[in-house]
Amino acid sequence: MRMDRFQKWCPDFNEPLAIGDKHRLNDLIPLENITKVPVALVVAKEDTVATTVDAQWTMSQIGPMVVHYQEIAGGHVTYIIGKDMSYFTDDVMNLLAQYNPSPTNFVSFL
Repeated sequence: MRMDRFQKWCPDFNEPLAIGDKHRLNDLIPLENITKVPVALVVAKEDTVATTVDAQWTMSQIGPMVVHYQEIAGGHVTYIIGKDMSYFTDDVMNLLAQYNPSPTNFVSFL
């Protein structure tokens, strides 16, 4: 995010006092190489870490393998402590069932 690059993790970005310092550039992650796995993007509209602009750019890089794009209310921690998780129980679970169905002999313990 700081470098405006989608790159592999760099350990020197974990230094909290290194704001404004020059950081090492690591290899970019080639999103355009995602050609065999369906991708769903669920984006929080008020996320200040990964914005909707970032998500739309990511979607454009991945291309046709993005089978679902959805913007939900919330911020960056919504996925952990969100009050309304209906997007997950409804949309994400339906996508999992569609793209990775359980075997017919699967026994659920829920």
